[in-house]
Amino acid sequence: MFTTKSAQSKVYEYFPLTLNYRESFEYEIRELLEQVKQKIEYNWISCYVNDPITDNLEKLALDDSGFNMIDVIQFDNGSGLSAWVAEQKRPILLSSVHRGQRFQSNPVKSFICCPVIRNEMTIGVINLGHIRNQAYNKQMLQHLLDILNPNEDWE
Repeated sequence: MFTTKSAQSKVYEYFPLTLNYRESFEYEIRELLEQVKQKIEYNWISCYVNDPITDNLEKLALDDSGFNMIDVIQFDNGSGLSAWVAEQKRPILLSSVHRGQRFQSNPVKSFICCPVIRNEMTIGVINLGHIRNQAYNKQMLQHLLDILNPNEDWE
């Protein structure tokens, strides 16, 4: 985890002319979200932006369809799988979710949670959920990673 001073220096390297870099992060996440909406099928989507000073993940107010798996588990930077993904800088793919319900009538059967990384710093996280089992696989995960992180190499 970055300290406040190192987080600020990383931010200024990536957004050197921006005074309000949290807004810059949010703007970039929203731009990426539009690309994802056009290229990947989903039933639920949610976005989180990282505040580089507090190193806390905050949900963007987009619409009511978003969600976060295991939201009851707390991490230093937030809650749920989104916080873990942001902290670890690693995506999560759940192709076949067997338990749980989303909105009581539509169960989440597939789930992807991906970090958005710039200059070695997580600036946000995007979650996708689908009602179809196996809707997301390794190829779909790679496609999403390529959209969100075009300059990163993933193993």
